[in-house]
Amino acid sequence: MLTEHELEAMQSRKHCDPATKRKNSIPPAVISDVQKLHHVIRLLAEDLNANVKVFIDGMR
Repeated sequence: MLTEHELEAMQSRKHCDPATKRKNSIPPAVISDVQKLHHVIRLLAEDLNANVKVFIDGMR
C-alpha cells in the first residue's frame, strides 16, 4: 500500500511525453483515481485482517 509520502511523491513526479520530449505533471484526475484506489485497497486490507482474526479465533 502507498503511504501518504509515496502519494505526495507521485503527485510531484514528472513524466516525459515521448511525442514532445517535454516533462508533464501527472493529471489531477489520475492522482484522484490513485488516491481513491489507495483508500479502497486499505479498506479491503482492514476487512481481510478482521476476517483472518475471526477465522483464527474460531479455530481456538
